[in-house]
Amino acid sequence: MIRRLDITYILEPARLLEFLRYFVFYRKSREGIVDKIVSRYNQYYATKKAMKRIDEYLQGGRKNRGLIWHWLGSGKTYTMFFIANYYLDKYFHERPIVFFIVDRRDLEDQHERMLTAIKSGKFTLLFKKVESIPKLHDIIRTIKKCEIYGGVITYGVYLTTIQKFRRGSGGLVKEEEKTFTRGLLTLLRELGEEYLEYLRENKPDEYEGHIAILNGLDQRAKLEYLVKLGQIKSSRILLLIDEAHRTQYGILAAMRKLAFPNALAFGFTGTPIFKHEERNTFQEFAYPSEGEIYLDVYFIRDSIEDGFTLPLVYHAVSEGKFAKEGIRIKLTEEELRKFIETYMKAREEGLDILEQLDTAYRGKVNRYINKIRIFLMNPVRIDKLAKYIVDRIEDDTEGFRFKAMVVAVNRVACVRFKRALGRYLVDKYGEKARDWVEVVMTYNYNDRDREIIEYREELTKRFGTSDTDEINREIQRRFLEEENPRILVVTDMLITGFDAPILKVMYLDKPLYEHRLLQAIARVNRPLKDKQFGLIVDSIGLLEHLSKTMALYNMLAEEDIRNDLQENMMSSIEEKVEEFESLFRDVKMRLRSLRLGGEDVSIDLDLLKEQLTTKAFDREEFNRIIGIIALYASSKESSPDVLRAKRLVNDIYCVIRLYRSLGSHPKKLFYVEDMQVLAFVYGCIMKKIKRKRVRMDKRFWEELVSFIHSKTLIDEFHQFAEAKIDVDALENIVTAPYPRRNIQRAVADYFFYLRSSLLSNPRDPIYREILERLEELRRRWLMRKIDLKTFLAQLVDLGRQKEEYDKRIQGKSLVDKICESIRAYITQNVIKDEKLELELIEIRRTIQKIVKSKRVTTIKPSDEMKLRKALTMDLFREIRSIDRHELVKLADKLVDEFIIPEIEEKVKAS
Repeated sequence: MIRRLDITYILEPARLLEFLRYFVFYRKSREGIVDKIVSRYNQYYATKKAMKRIDEYLQGGRKNRGLIWHWLGSGKTYTMFFIANYYLDKYFHERPIVFFIVDRRDLEDQHERMLTAIKSGKFTLLFKKVESIPKLHDIIRTIKKCEIYGGVITYGVYLTTIQKFRRGSGGLVKEEEKTFTRGLLTLLRELGEEYLEYLRENKPDEYEGHIAILNGLDQRAKLEYLVKLGQIKSSRILLLIDEAHRTQYGILAAMRKLAFPNALAFGFTGTPIFKHEERNTFQEFAYPSEGEIYLDVYFIRDSIEDGFTLPLVYHAVSEGKFAKEGIRIKLTEEELRKFIETYMKAREEGLDILEQLDTAYRGKVNRYINKIRIFLMNPVRIDKLAKYIVDRIEDDTEGFRFKAMVVAVNRVACVRFKRALGRYLVDKYGEKARDWVEVVMTYNYNDRDREIIEYREELTKRFGTSDTDEINREIQRRFLEEENPRILVVTDMLITGFDAPILKVMYLDKPLYEHRLLQAIARVNRPLKDKQFGLIVDSIGLLEHLSKTMALYNMLAEEDIRNDLQENMMSSIEEKVEEFESLFRDVKMRLRSLRLGGEDVSIDLDLLKEQLTTKAFDREEFNRIIGIIALYASSKESSPDVLRAKRLVNDIYCVIRLYRSLGSHPKKLFYVEDMQVLAFVYGCIMKKIKRKRVRMDKRFWEELVSFIHSKTLIDEFHQFAEAKIDVDALENIVTAPYPRRNIQRAVADYFFYLRSSLLSNPRDPIYREILERLEELRRRWLMRKIDLKTFLAQLVDLGRQKEEYDKRIQGKSLVDKICESIRAYITQNVIKDEKLELELIEIRRTIQKIVKSKRVTTIKPSDEMKLRKALTMDLFREIRSIDRHELVKLADKLVDEFIIPEIEEKVKAS
């Protein structure tokens, strides 16, 4: 169903100016690539709602927090930036302070990369990462001193983790948190004492009042009173908290509130927690008792429909094959039920049993959990499962076009998976596969497990450093930027907050539940070219019971949220198979009945398959049909026939991609020959449109040929559209009586031959002018304003003009070629006098100087000015019949569109 929406409101002057000012930015990557960031509509509306909340609070309102609930992968980091930048600019005169708060070092690094890449005056100038706890305390001390002594509070944009330097086991972390809290309390107490000292010297009456109260308090109450005096009272502090569902409930969150009691705080999450009173994201950042459970929400359905994330598909591992070998892979439904019950009970007691899976059993985790742990770590089971993964991974990743992640139950299981996968990959693919698998996990100084210790020693030796954090970062970089590794094995690290569009497949072998399950499976939902969906291969059996996870979210009062989670969270691989079969049937039917411009250009795939098999293939007739389809499908017109051809070709491509993305599903076996023939048809259409003279995606053609697979089809495909064009023979077709089908084939062949030749140098003004006339010629034929023979005759004329021009510039130097192109363009298209000789002395001399002295690949602004001035002087001197204002515009056009790109191309080549 097509939805028609009125979007003219976007062009209202005030809104358009606001959008350009606050929602469009440039960013520059570490590699020096500059591109543009434009806000998505969900980011725009979230920012506007946040700013409304900020405005109302700063004008005396009560509400100073809000929850931004956007589905995973929807661009929350940039939403945080848009809010921060808007707030910073709007209230700059009041010296605002912004804190970006994350809960992990890898997220801190990720935010730093993204935020420092953005180029935005005030924000870029003020942005700093808080490197340590003492640095954060220094910032708090500076802000408070400004409040005490009436100084001007300095501006600031800071990035910090809510806890620093996580090392080792939970015990160490807890101790670190105590130290952090104790340090903050000490700081705030000292600031309270300094405030009292200030009052004693400047406001003695107020000082005496505080002392009287303090004298009546016990030691604990005195500390609380002094800390309250030392708090930052400013309401101009904005806290933007990422992954707000994780660490905003305990000591560290209390520290944040203690330091900044009046600050504005916005939490960002894709998976809020609300089952437990002590861990309730809605209670923490929204106002559920007042009917507000979020400030802004962006549903899964919307994210998928908008193309910002991909749908998720799951495939449950079947026990059949393994049962024959006496091995059980999946947990039983009873074991899952007991696991969920135990999980929920432990959570109510503040214990995360999933963290306990990596430690010794201490009595807090009951026998069901320990039993599951032993079952999942069974070396024989892991070995069989690793073999199963290796057998299917090439199909799942579409020939390793994408990558995969294995989620193991704990760190020992990670090591076992790494070794088993590596062994089977080398057996199947040879030595080149030895570096296809890497593990990313934490390593503790007090590790006692022999397998982990031995693996860490191998790892540090292989990477040449004992810094395992650095090794983990390097493995992640290689996974994102290089061909290998192709598989990451993880247990806790990277299953949240890891953005890798190249990741398509997750082999899930860890019992996750609630928000952690949603966070993990969403690692594979990031869009990438030709990636149809993210695939979860479940060897636990948990995803078959996904509704139990989703039931937690059903507690929400909002019916539309419940429906979105139920309908769009995940689909079975069987649903994708049905989608493929339905679309294939539709495409097949449309091809069989296709008519364009009143002509029968139908292709019966079954008949074509038979003809190719029996060598009864009519290549010339097939070429004619493909040529006509290509003429319509590649046009920019919007006639019904053009749109019909475009949609059909696009849907053929979707069918091919869907088929590839089904991985190793058995249903694919019944469509092998059909898909080979369909891919052959699609490849021939694209080959006709592009031809080999246009820069094409080499990998695309290689994949297509490997997909066609059949030697007969490959031979036909290689021969298709490669025939040489004889212009004299075309002229004979124009003048002599030839069958209509021969003329149609000749028109398509020569049109795309000429078009691809012209596109080989789109900078050339003559090529560009001929190309425009070529497209106009096609348009007139599609609109039936000229007949087929006229189309061909004028095609031949355009071809002759190109040949004559090519002869004039052939073998010339860069300077001579540019000057000859300028002469030809002006005499043929501007003054219509081909006998006029233009000397172009100034532009010739200027180009020679620039080329001779050039050391970089782009023209400097000063050189650009010289080129404009030189060509303008030449045109003023040699052309008297045209207004000077028009000559200036002509010079600017030739310099911008032709001369500069031509020089830069020459400099790059040399």
